[in-house]
Amino acid sequence: VPKSRSSRIVVISSVSGLFPVPYRTVYCASKHALAGFARSLRIELRDTYGADRAPAVQLINFPEVAGTDLNQGRMTFGAARPPAEFITGGNENNNLLSVQEACLCLMRQIELGTEEWGHALKHSLLVAIGLVFATLSDAMILKYVKRTHIRPDQTQQK
Repeated sequence: VPKSRSSRIVVISSVSGLFPVPYRTVYCASKHALAGFARSLRIELRDTYGADRAPAVQLINFPEVAGTDLNQGRMTFGAARPPAEFITGGNENNNLLSVQEACLCLMRQIELGTEEWGHALKHSLLVAIGLVFATLSDAMILKYVKRTHIRPDQTQQK
């Protein structure tokens, strides 16, 4: 491990590592693991090398971007209903970043050494609500997912 504050260890993850996401259990679990890994490594390196010499460990929750097929074509593994997919190309506010804008933001945060980046204030608030009111948080998450996700078999019914 490089022993310089200007060094970077960048872990690319997703906001799915901050809170539960229904119908994305395995994906969500892997992102929670990445978040735990990055946060633990950050603490270990600071303890081992000192805060002024330890490399920056950055957890980047890459934002949802417009105009990609990133969430299309999930494997069903024989399930009767396929897993949920994001509705891409825009959200209710149509304020998704383009891939290029997201990458420029990501590179800027890496240069700055930002410890964690990529989640909006609403995500932080949802995490806080989840710590205090788990049932309310679960209901809010499920309502959002049902509003912003589709199951491929539902598109044929509309």
